[in-house]
Amino acid sequence: GQSEGRAILDGLRALRRTSHQDIGGVNFEDGAFLIGHSQGGQTSLFAQQLWDSTVGFTLKGTIAWAPGLGSAAGMGPQLGTPNRPTDFLSAYVAMIFVGRAIYQGRTDLSAFLTPAAAQGILPLLETQCLDAVFQQVPQRWPTHADLFQPAFLQGAASCPTTGAACPG
Repeated sequence: GQSEGRAILDGLRALRRTSHQDIGGVNFEDGAFLIGHSQGGQTSLFAQQLWDSTVGFTLKGTIAWAPGLGSAAGMGPQLGTPNRPTDFLSAYVAMIFVGRAIYQGRTDLSAFLTPAAAQGILPLLETQCLDAVFQQVPQRWPTHADLFQPAFLQGAASCPTTGAACPG
């Protein structure tokens, strides 16, 4: 986080010292706006926190589009609730676990997904864009109990909100 934020600020400092003739005649005003997506979103937030007058621009604003979470502390109770409606976060967690299982050479996804989800999610992930996945996962598996195995839900619910390791 901090090193990426500092890198953005160093780049802006270098840009400020560059002649506008050196960059195709573009003339920058005194304002700068930070925009980042995903890891870049988190980077833009760190750059905003580290911003000072040495940058040479006035910070006009920051947009962090889907910044990284940083910590999953506190997510256990949300993920561990069986009757909670499935949403994009649920789909994202399932995607993470599916990806990790495939990377580790495991093709049986029923350790954490219900039989219906274990059978249907991989073809969905392999053929659909992210927006479609975020729409179709809640349609096919409306609650966490429809998507995740009871043992997975119980394990997630028992994770402490302090950031300490989950039991088991």
